[in-house]
Amino acid sequence: MSEKKVGSKNPLSYLMGLIQIYTILIVFMILGMIKSSDIWYDEVFSVRFAQLRMDSLIEMASRDVHPPLYYIYLKICMSFFGFFGLDVIQASKLASCIPALALLIFAIIWGKKRLNGTATTLFAFLTVTLPCLAAYYVEIRMYSLALMFITFEYAAMTDILESKEKKISQFIVMFCMALAAAYTQYFAGIAAEEG
Repeated sequence: MSEKKVGSKNPLSYLMGLIQIYTILIVFMILGMIKSSDIWYDEVFSVRFAQLRMDSLIEMASRDVHPPLYYIYLKICMSFFGFFGLDVIQASKLASCIPALALLIFAIIWGKKRLNGTATTLFAFLTVTLPCLAAYYVEIRMYSLALMFITFEYAAMTDILESKEKKISQFIVMFCMALAAAYTQYFAGIAAEEG
């Protein structure tokens, strides 16, 4: 029988602590990127599209290759954050950041219920550090919203597969997340169909 030294810590605990600190720092870095006014052509398109009147937006979306949910969401966010003094670009970047933050919070909450501490920490860490995600989280495009919906759909599907008693509400949540993903970005619709 081996005896543990008082005050000794598992090296994995230290590593997980460092990863948690790094995750928090990355979140602050992403939030800091909202202040940048640099945008590229597709982002200008998103902003201009969302500035249309709602009836025109929906009519134009029916002729565009991109599904309309993101533009409706962006329009609402631009209007809401405009009341707080944010300019159009900052409000739009914040709109892209909100799903990323929701995804991070979800990773922590869902992970604590379903996974161990190490897996939860890694899930949260990967949520903010996978290649290109930090840029997508403030890019005025539909990627962060689509990622959030796909992740939520996957979690709902996992809950269905692992529950002994299937509830209609579980299927409704999964269906709504898949539909929201499909109406946010066309590739997300493919991923939702695969789920």
